[in-house]
Amino acid sequence: MDVVNLIRLVLNPLDTEAFLKVYYRGFVLMRKEEARDLCDFCAKQKVSILRALESMEFSNYYAETRASSFVNNVRKMKEETPSKAIWRIRKAMKYDDYLEENSIGDGKLFTLEMIAYNEESLESFLARLTYLRDLMQNGEQDSSSKFILSTIHSAKGLEYDQVYLLDIFDGCIPLNPSSKQNVSTAKALMEEERRLFYVGVTRAKNNLNIFRIGENESKFIRELEPKQAQTAQPGMNTTSRGNQEYGRQGVSSIIGRKVEHRSFGRGTIVAMASDLNGDKMIDVRFEDQKKRHLAYPRVFQKGNMWFIDRN
Repeated sequence: MDVVNLIRLVLNPLDTEAFLKVYYRGFVLMRKEEARDLCDFCAKQKVSILRALESMEFSNYYAETRASSFVNNVRKMKEETPSKAIWRIRKAMKYDDYLEENSIGDGKLFTLEMIAYNEESLESFLARLTYLRDLMQNGEQDSSSKFILSTIHSAKGLEYDQVYLLDIFDGCIPLNPSSKQNVSTAKALMEEERRLFYVGVTRAKNNLNIFRIGENESKFIRELEPKQAQTAQPGMNTTSRGNQEYGRQGVSSIIGRKVEHRSFGRGTIVAMASDLNGDKMIDVRFEDQKKRHLAYPRVFQKGNMWFIDRN
């Protein structure tokens, strides 16, 4: 709801209710009493929150700078598409940092981004969210329908001839562990996510269909595959120089290497790490400035990515 409230404030700078719900999420550094006094003043004087923040005296330079940045970003969002506005909230306004510091998952943000992708204005984006909320809360069920949309939790104890599991990729199922979590906590949460995945898989009596996004599949999917299926098979595209080369590189030597992905285009390997199960992942920042987590070395083994520089 933080993203929704920020967009409400963008469209109506007099919306003190929206401001009170988001300012403390790392956007503006002020005490609760100060925020309430500011909103009371704006409501009585019919002054926008943004203008009031600009004229407010803060206790230190850092707080003043954060408030100024908040005001500038909110104003810029007014002319942006919903997708660009959400990107600004996450990156320019450092909302991702707030989520990370507080060990909050970003799964809901991903859903909002998917909805925002098809909307051209902030107004239409909010209207779409309202429509979907009303549909879920008040929509009548069609007893003749052969299609059931359900969460995994709601499907516990039920079975179906065919099951489709959507968005089964690392970062969604399972969620990426926060750097703030200790090892025991992270492992416990991973086991809970694994049990949830197991519930989803075992709802299928005859046919199970699992959907990932691009090359970013869930480690839980890899656990379902036989070990021999995870190695290169005859006919697999591993003949190019770029794909042969990955096997000869040490972990540190591929950091900074230039690559090209079949779907995402060109990028640079910026990091490599192992998850709690020991599976290796590489982070690649592509030319669209998006950083994607890809399975290593599987992305090379399948011929979906190759080196384009010479080591």
